[in-house]
Amino acid sequence: MGIQTVSDLFPSKWLKSDDLGGRVVPVKIQAVDIEDIRQADGSKQAKAILTFERASKRLILNKTQATALAEIIGSERLADWPGHRVELAPATASNNRPTIQIRRAATPEPARQPG
Repeated sequence: MGIQTVSDLFPSKWLKSDDLGGRVVPVKIQAVDIEDIRQADGSKQAKAILTFERASKRLILNKTQATALAEIIGSERLADWPGHRVELAPATASNNRPTIQIRRAATPEPARQPG
């Protein structure tokens, strides 16, 4: 139906909690990259970025998500993460902002596309 919202006009390339549509979404990690991401103060900080199979948006990991993923996979080495299946779930962070919780995949189902 065309452009009707600001989000339609300026779509985000980053996966957000709202993109999950309130659902738990199983995904398969395709790649982990390190990119310099601009912070609110204008500085840049290196962040781990997840790319998922059959997904159009990527996820910038925060410390909580990265730590959870390392625990789930059993390795802190980013190179060990591609190929693993996990679930993404909408959640609320301790600062009451929406976030994405990363958790162990319940079943080895094929990954679906978030967002």
